[in-house]
Formats: sequence, structure tokens, C-alpha cells
Amino acid sequence: GHDLAEIRERSLKSILFKLDHNLISYADLVHEKMLFRNLLEWFNFPVVPIKEEVLNFVDSLIKHPLAAQKLIGIGAVEFFSQLRPNVDPNLQAIIDGIVDGLFFLPSGFPSSSLSVCYQAPPQPSGDQPVLPQEELFTGYFCQGRSQLPQVEIPPKRTVVKCLKFSTFPWLTLTSTDRHVLSSNESSLRSNNQSLIWSTCELLQDVIMQDFPAEIFLQRPKIVQARIHMNLLSLLNLAFGGDGRHRLALQAVSCLQQLCIFLRSRLNFHRDPSFSSIEQGTASQNSSISYCQEARGPPCSQNPSPGSSSPRPSVIGRTVQRPRGDGQDWDAASSSGNSTQANANSRMSLHSPLGVGHIDLADSENEDTLELQMKQLSLPQFCVSILENAIPLLRTGSRRVTMEVLELLVEDMFLIGDAISENVWEDDSLFALELKEKLLLVLGLLGETLLYHKSNISAEQPEVMLMHHRMAFISISLFTVRLLQMLLPVEKASKVLQKSLLSALFLLSLDVPFSVEYPSVHDSVAAYLEQISTENYTVYKQASEAAYSIECACSFMVEVRKKGDKNFSELVELADQALSSLPYNQHFPLLQECIHILSNIWKSAESDSLLQTEGQKLLLRLLSHPVLNIKAEAYHCCLEVVKDSLGIQNIAKPVSSICPGIHFLLHPKVLYEICTFGLQEDKNEVNSTAKAILMHLLQGRLLMAALTWNKFIEALCPVIPVLQGYADTKDTLGNSILALSETTSDKGEGILPRTTRLRAALRLLFSKKQLVRSVALKHLTFHLLNEEGANLKHPKLHGSVLSSISNLFVIERAMELKLDDKIESLFKAETVEKLHDILTSDAVDLVLRKSAAEQLAIILEDTRMHGIVKKLGVIEKVLAYLDECIHVDGKLMESLVLPCLTVLRKLVYADPAVRLSLAQQSSFLLLLFRVSLVFQTDRAVLTETTVLLCLLLFDEVARTEMWADGITVNDSGPPAFSLPVAVVRRYHLPVKITGHHVVSPNTVVVPLSSECLATKPVSDMLKMAWNLSWYHGIENLLKLINYEKEAETFLDSLKLSSEDILILKITHTNYGLQDCLNSIIQAVSHRDVRTALTRLSFYILNDRLALKCSSGSCGTNLKSFAWQKAINR
Repeated sequence: GHDLAEIRERSLKSILFKLDHNLISYADLVHEKMLFRNLLEWFNFPVVPIKEEVLNFVDSLIKHPLAAQKLIGIGAVEFFSQLRPNVDPNLQAIIDGIVDGLFFLPSGFPSSSLSVCYQAPPQPSGDQPVLPQEELFTGYFCQGRSQLPQVEIPPKRTVVKCLKFSTFPWLTLTSTDRHVLSSNESSLRSNNQSLIWSTCELLQDVIMQDFPAEIFLQRPKIVQARIHMNLLSLLNLAFGGDGRHRLALQAVSCLQQLCIFLRSRLNFHRDPSFSSIEQGTASQNSSISYCQEARGPPCSQNPSPGSSSPRPSVIGRTVQRPRGDGQDWDAASSSGNSTQANANSRMSLHSPLGVGHIDLADSENEDTLELQMKQLSLPQFCVSILENAIPLLRTGSRRVTMEVLELLVEDMFLIGDAISENVWEDDSLFALELKEKLLLVLGLLGETLLYHKSNISAEQPEVMLMHHRMAFISISLFTVRLLQMLLPVEKASKVLQKSLLSALFLLSLDVPFSVEYPSVHDSVAAYLEQISTENYTVYKQASEAAYSIECACSFMVEVRKKGDKNFSELVELADQALSSLPYNQHFPLLQECIHILSNIWKSAESDSLLQTEGQKLLLRLLSHPVLNIKAEAYHCCLEVVKDSLGIQNIAKPVSSICPGIHFLLHPKVLYEICTFGLQEDKNEVNSTAKAILMHLLQGRLLMAALTWNKFIEALCPVIPVLQGYADTKDTLGNSILALSETTSDKGEGILPRTTRLRAALRLLFSKKQLVRSVALKHLTFHLLNEEGANLKHPKLHGSVLSSISNLFVIERAMELKLDDKIESLFKAETVEKLHDILTSDAVDLVLRKSAAEQLAIILEDTRMHGIVKKLGVIEKVLAYLDECIHVDGKLMESLVLPCLTVLRKLVYADPAVRLSLAQQSSFLLLLFRVSLVFQTDRAVLTETTVLLCLLLFDEVARTEMWADGITVNDSGPPAFSLPVAVVRRYHLPVKITGHHVVSPNTVVVPLSSECLATKPVSDMLKMAWNLSWYHGIENLLKLINYEKEAETFLDSLKLSSEDILILKITHTNYGLQDCLNSIIQAVSHRDVRTALTRLSFYILNDRLALKCSSGSCGTNLKSFAWQKAINR
């Protein structure tokens, strides 16, 4: 401990050297009291050399129980905890090991060790002057050391990781002290209520002020019985009548005061300036040095007990001593020269003389060891309070609930100082017992929360509803704080009780609570995530719905603002609001959405990205899984179409009104309407979809040329779906049939010529006979006006055309499938040779046919397709087919079937080839003529029909065209698939898989109807809607007539009187103002007491929620005018 760093360093190295060479042992050093203090003081000097060696030395010392006990006694745990952040990371690891080692509790000391542990310093004679403290300490090789036990191997220890603090340093009592405590204990056991009442008052006003608080935990026969059996048992009287509940309140007050004093004493022992409880080991670098005062003038022999002390002595001395509130010196010492009084008191307290004869005489009848073994540890005391006090939270009395909560809060702070979060991993017997009790406590809290939550209902009187709500809030805050202190979130799944899980789930859905205490609510959600995936999923979905509701209300505010609007922001808000529409069903929002989308597409200068996002929103509305939302979306679209194309606009310039429907004139939108709107089972949707299409198809005269062309361009890719609804018996069906009709000799029609030809051929696949008959009329023009028609087979006379309506009705559908084996069985050379044979005019037709048939077989392997296409086989096959239908092409007929097979396989596997051939009207007519020529040959007719099917339905086979996020897979040929709406309405010659059973644009409803039906979720969304609509609790509570304001809401969105009362109680600002008003308007003292009790709840909640000063009750209360209330 020398002031010079060099001397300190040499001294330490000397000791380490002697240890290394067995000149001294650790068993010698553990008895050196000054060594431990100096090792800690090492780090308090300005210059701190060889830190690592000092820490390693301490780490070695604490492996001996006596050393660990002494270090704990001088506050080493707190010292190292404060030192740790100020050293290097490698040293922090050593400190962690030291602190852990200090929590090794010996399973039992040998008797000799105990005698050394509690050995008093040697007493000087009465006439001998008191020596300075240092002179009383023995050196390393003191005389008589041989009689001390040489403990080289420490006794077996049990690792206790669950404690931050266990027991206070032991204090002895005089017989007078013991008598005082014993008489009070007897009084508490009395059946006389008045005596119990006055004893409780005496405990609070006198006894607890006189005795250090730890005394009440250290006495097994007196204090523990009094606390555990009497005060805690008195708590049960809260449920009794005849005024007995007031005794319970007195017991609560006593326990609360004891908790406060225990915290003060704990802080006293942790204060580095007062951390040394060993005689003469005070810090020489601290601001107050006991040792310096101990070196003052010698004091006389202490007088006998009670001769001059105003109160019984606690620690065997007649001088003033520590009070129970943790203040070190008695208030009485302030009289006269307070400085000298304090100095004398401190000198007496730490003088070895003062520990002598008096303690020995007064405590001779006590078995100290037995008492210490039976003392109540701080964790045991804290948990006992929890066990006995929490049931009182269900008494129904506001005052009892309030005062019990205040007790629990003080107890909770003690728990934070006493019990570690490692309690859940500790396997020691002490920890197991502690865990069992804590689990019971958490279960009790959960049941209590559920009790209060279940009683917040319309059946309860208003006064009880207020009580249950306030109790629910405060107990929730207490529960979460307790969990934060004791239970790391990641361990929650293995610990929390079912009742508490249910309570946390309800709390997570409590919107007023989450608004008032957001940080606490975040903790609740974190615990819920760990302990119940199912409940957390419901909470997350409900939270997303609540956020969507907030976006919906924000959208309605923004859209109704005058002036220019930010369409991009509105579209984003509307998109986020979409998921809550099934719950709020606020259709004005949907109507505004449609109008905004119409306005976005009106302008040719609109941002294309914005148009795309708007279109996605429209598609989600048109495909919504909730029927009435979908129906309303279609209805709004129809209204826009009517406004733009209605007969009322006949006098207006078309260029000014037509752009309003441009948002519908896109292939994806028309595909949604045709594929899913028209086939919707419910009439509310399909009838509106038909009306929209009718207005568009018949509105050419009311549209500008630009709008009409835009419509036709958007319609062309959708025609394969739309023609499924072609019919001769209704208006829409006839309008669809008219699309494929040629209206003049010049070849004009609604659609472009190639598209019209494809549409006419497609009608031949219709399931309706009359529609297929119309197809023949529409095809006639194309056949007669084809280039070189007079040189082609067949001649179009009656016998050829008589069966044309049933030409493509194939009884046995073909299965389209190609081989996709990993390894090819064919070689490129083989394909090239076959190609040469097929294309050589010098080779006989029989051989060429054989080559074509072999190529058709080889093309089962899709890996050969690229080679075949590079060789120009497609062009050669087309030439052969064209030659076949020529008037002189009879010789080539034998090649038709294998050529069609080759072509069909190439077209099926390659969308690019399919797209190219599908746009060649000459090739389509070629295939149709082939089918007419070979209509009696089922094999040729089947191949031709299948090939035409692939080409005519190519547009709707491309799934990537109709939905976002779908890409073409390059790893293999995509399977040819058609929308289910097409598969159902056409007679197709192929076995095919259908896609788009439901719309690719449909959204997933976040909450199921079953989930919405549960009261906690529906209440959460109801609250979220009202708070968002009125922009906060303050605005909502200012409403004079809520019922009138909320007339436009669904009944499920309207707040009940209970809901509004819950908001008033939960909102701190409103609650505080209401308490103030209640005091001003009170007609009885009872009303004032009730208001003040409520006020106490809010202040307590502030403490529990750790609110910052800006949002605290104190800040709000200071802003109120209290004069009237004080006068009242």
C-alpha cells in the first residue's frame, strides 16, 4: 500500500516469488487482513503497474474460502464491477473470473475455520493505550501461526450463479435489543386488533428507525418469525371484514418501509467509501478515512450498556450507531459539536476496544452460528413478499391494490439487487427452490392480470371498471419490469407460465396501453415472440392490420385536401391500406382509389412507374378475395366508364372525357376482368364485369380514335379468353362474335386482319355448335381472298364445307410430352444425315418419308431441337406442306404426317417459334387447308388440330405476361399451359394442365375471419381505427358527441362507452386532469380520497414505465392549476 509505485511493485513481486518457491503458502496469506484491502487499493493509485499480475494473484487467493469471504466483506464484488469497464478486454475476462469465484459458496466450513473466521482481535487491558490499527495486525510469519489451520486444498464448493447479494454482514444484539424485538413480535401475534395496529405503528415510527434494516432478516426466532409469520400473514386479512383489511394495510406499510430501509442499507454497504466492514480495513484513498479517525485520541473504556445511550445499542456499543434508513450516524449526534460527535462515534465504532467485553457479555446467551444458519437471505425475503402480496391485488379495493403495488415496486428494486438473471440456469439447491417460487409468482401475476382483464366489461359498474382497468395497467407494468430484471428474453420460452403467456398476449393487443407505454409494449412483444409462435403470429398480423388502418385514415385525410395532390404518396398509402379493407370496409376509400387511378392515367405525361404501381393496386382490388370489396371495385370502375362513355357526354369533346377510362385499357386489366370477373359465381361481380366490357366494345362512336386504338391494342392478347364467352344468344356474346367478322369487301373489321383470322379459327374450338357455325362464315372471306387461292386444294364446295363446324372436335385428346433425359441417345451426325435425305430432291419419296419419321422420333429429345432448327428443317417442312396443298401436290401427301409431327414438336418446345408462326396468316390458312384435305385421315387431322391449338392460344399460354415476378425458365422447355377459364370453355385437342385457377393478383387477407371474431383482436382493430381516424387519443376524447361523429362507421368500428372509459383511464394526461377535476367537484372526503388514490396509480405507473422527464406525471402536474383543488 505504499505511495510509491516502485515499492508497491517490488513488494508484490517479492510475495509472488515466495509463493512460487514455497517459502510461504496461500493459507498463510488468507489471514492477512491488510493484504486484501491493499490489493483493491492498488487500482486507486494514479500509477497502476502490473495489473494482470495483481488480478491473477487475487484470482488465486479467492480459491480459498476465507479469502473469498474477506474480499466479499470489504465490497470486492462492487469494486470489481466498477473497475471492469475501465480496463482492457483481456483483463476484463480475469475480473469476470474473480467475480464468479466470489460467488462460490462453501458447502461447509470446518469448525477450526469458523473459529478463525469469527475470531475477535486481541483485547488490550484497560490501562493500556489503544494502538493504531496497523500495529494490531500480524505479519506473514507471526508467532502462533502454527496453531492456525493450514488449508492448502479449499473445501468443496457449490456454484451459486443466481445471487447478486445474499446476506448482510452479521450484527450482534444486546439483551435489551432482543427484548425489544421479542416484545413486538408477541404483540403482533395478539388477537387484539388495536394492539396489532399500535404495534405496526411502533414498528414504522420507532423500531425500524432504531434498528438497521438487516437485523429483521438475521434473527431466525424473532425477526424471521415476525416478518414471515406475522406481517406477511397479516396480509391475508385484506380479504376479511370487520376492519381487518386495515391491519393488512398496516402490514403492507411496514413491509414497504422495511424494503426501503433495506435498499438504503444495501447502498451503504456498496458505497466504496463505506464498503469495509472489517475492523481497520477502510480505504485510505476514499474521501472519508476511518483509519485516520481511529488514530485519534485514545478513548476510555466503554460504559455499561444503557448507561448513557438514549436507545438500546444494536452492535454492542453505547455510542450512536447506524439507523435503519441507511444514514450512517444518528440524528442525535448533530447536537453540539457535530463534527466532534461524529468523529468520536466513528472512532468508537471502529475501535477494537469497543468490540470487547460488552458484546461478549450481552451475547453470551446467543448461539451465533445457529442464528446465522437460520437467517433469512435477501432473495428469500423478497420472494416471500411476492408470494404473499400478489394475491392481495385481487381484493377489489383500490387502496389495497395501490399500497400493495407500492410495496411490490420497492420489493422489485431489492430483487434487482439480490437475484441474478442466471437463476434459471443455476442447478444449486438454493437456486432450484428460488426458481420454483419465482415460477409460482409469475403464474400468480398472470392469473391476476387475466382476472382484472376479464372484469373489464359492460356488466361491471363504472367505478369497478375503472378499478380493474387501472389495476390491469399497473400490474402489467410491474410484471414486465420484473421480467426484464429476472428473465432474459431468449430464456423466456423455457420459463413463462401459461397464465402469464395468455396475459402477455392480451397485453400485446391492448392499443391504449401500447400508445401510452410504447417501450414496455415492445418488451411484451419480444417475450411473446419467444414463448408462443402462434400468439405472436396473431399479434404481428393484427399489428400489420392496425398499421394498414392507420394508412387508410391517412389516405382519406390526404385525398380530401384541396389543391394539387401527391399521387405517388397516395398510391403508396392506398396500397398499404388495402390489407385492412376486409375489416373496416370503408368503401369511400375504395372509390377515391379508383378515381385517383383514373386521374393518373388521364395524363399522357404521367410517370410510367407511377402508372405501373397504380395498375398493381387496381388489379389487387379487382381480384380481392373478399367478395363485397371485389364487387365494389368493379362497381366503381363501371361508374367511371359510364361517366366517360355515357350518352350524357354526347355534346362534350371526346378528347376531354375518354382518357378517364385509360386506366382500364391495358392487357393485364382486361385479362383480369375477362378471366376472373366474367366467371365469378356471384352475380354482383360478373354482371358488372359484363357491363364494363359491353360499354367498351360498343363505345367506339363515343371514344376518341386514340382511346379506341388503345382499347383494341390492349384487347388483342386477351381475345382467346374473351372468345370463350362468345354466344349467339346474348348481347355480350354477339359483341364478341363480331370481333372476328370482316365487315366490308375491302377486308375491314374491328380487329387487324391477322388477329381477325386467328379469332375466326379459334371459334372452331368452341364448345357451342352455333358459335362454330358462325366461324365458317367469318373464315370464308380469308379463304377466298387468299393469295393464289385458285391454285390450292381443296375447292370450297358444299361437300368439303359441310362438316367444317365439327372439324376440330377431336374425341381422343393428345398428351403433349417430350423426353427430357439427362443424356441424349442421338448424335448430331445422325440428325445431319437425316436432314440431307429429307431435303434432297434426288432421293426417293419413300426414303424421305422415312427420314422425316426418324426425325420426328429424334425430336422427342429436346436437346436435338437446336441442331434441327439450325439446319433449316422448319422452312423445308413449311415448303413441303405448301406444296402438298397445291393442285399438283398429290405426290407429296405421304410426307404430310411426319412433317406435321416434326413441326408440332418444335412449336411445342419453343415459344419463340410458336410466336413467329402464330402471326403468319398464310401458314394458319395452310394448316386449315391441310385439315380440310385430310379430314378423313384421323392421324393427320389430329396433328393439324393440335398444331393450330398451340398457335391460336399462344398469347394466354405465357404466364409471365400476366403476372409480375414470373420469369421464363431456361433450363428446359416450359410446359404448355392455359388458363382454367380457357380449358373450361373450349373443346381442346390436347390434355393440358390449367393455370390461374385464382387470379395471380389476389392478395392474402392478413387475418382470418376466425381470428377477427376473437374479442381481443377485434377490440385492437376497433381502437386502432378510431385513434387513427381522429388522429390520437386527445382528439378522440375531446369529441362532445362521439355517437353522432361515428355514424358513418360500421357497427364493429364504433367504440362503446366502456371503450371510451378505458381510453380515458389509460391516457395519463387525461387521467391526471380528471383526478384534479374530481377533487374540485368532490362532494365528500371519500371522493377526494378516491381521486388521490387514482393519482397515485399514475405516479406509480411513471416509475414502473421509466418515463423520461418530458412525459412524466410530474411535468404534467406542474402545468396544471392546483389552486382550486388545494382550496377545496
